[in-house]
Amino acid sequence: MVGVPNKIFDEVLNQYNSLKTKIQNETSEIQKEFLKLNVSTQEREYVKKVLKETLESELDNITNIILSTTNTIRT
Repeated sequence: MVGVPNKIFDEVLNQYNSLKTKIQNETSEIQKEFLKLNVSTQEREYVKKVLKETLESELDNITNIILSTTNTIRT
């Protein structure tokens, strides 16, 4: 059957968890560059919050696209 490759959700979740950990530890690429600017703790926390919210939103979007694609292929 043609469709979404096996283990795609595993790959998406692995990437998600990896990036979530980097954001929490302030080691994502954007945070490393941002920290070079000698920013305040409040600014660092704000960036972390925005990155986390965006990550969650994008996970929802990707999941919905995968499910939609799978459903379209099945019909």
